[in-house]
Amino acid sequence: MTTFTYNKTARENVNAFILLSDQRTAKVVTLYEQGMRKGHTISPANKEGLSLTNPTDWAKLHGDILATQSKADQTKAKMPNKSMAEKGTVKGDEQRADKKKVNNRVSKYVNDLGKKLAGLEKNAGALTKDGTVKRAPQTPKAKTVKDIRSAHTKLANAVSEVNDHPGYVEYSIRLAHALEAIQGGGK
Repeated sequence: MTTFTYNKTARENVNAFILLSDQRTAKVVTLYEQGMRKGHTISPANKEGLSLTNPTDWAKLHGDILATQSKADQTKAKMPNKSMAEKGTVKGDEQRADKKKVNNRVSKYVNDLGKKLAGLEKNAGALTKDGTVKRAPQTPKAKTVKDIRSAHTKLANAVSEVNDHPGYVEYSIRLAHALEAIQGGGK
């Protein structure tokens, strides 16, 4: 595997990935060929050791993606929490929500880039017949006690919401959705 350095060329390709939807696949392939992998889109603070990047390159990637957003959004994302109005006030809560919204959008782009890079990794850089990046197979998340409790609560709510004399079909559908959520297949 080639070593990847986040440089000016990478910055231009990341910006084009965000701004030019018709060139998105080509830019991901270019980044892949330069040595960028999914691990470069994972935070270096990740406890599982999946990151291939350092804090400086991680900040550059996020900064470059943020730079593709509007000036107003950039200002919101960069606003220090200490300079915001107090928590619990309408203005303070609104400022925090705006900052979170912009940062979540940046994270969405990073995740999207990572998914496409993962698809290229799994398929040795090959595209599908129609010229798109094939998605990498999804690995199920391990269930935690919190996940099981949440699914159990959904099941209990689904069963309790059924009217006094529910139709068999309605009851079956609700039960199926709740069980699917417990197994990790549904929402």
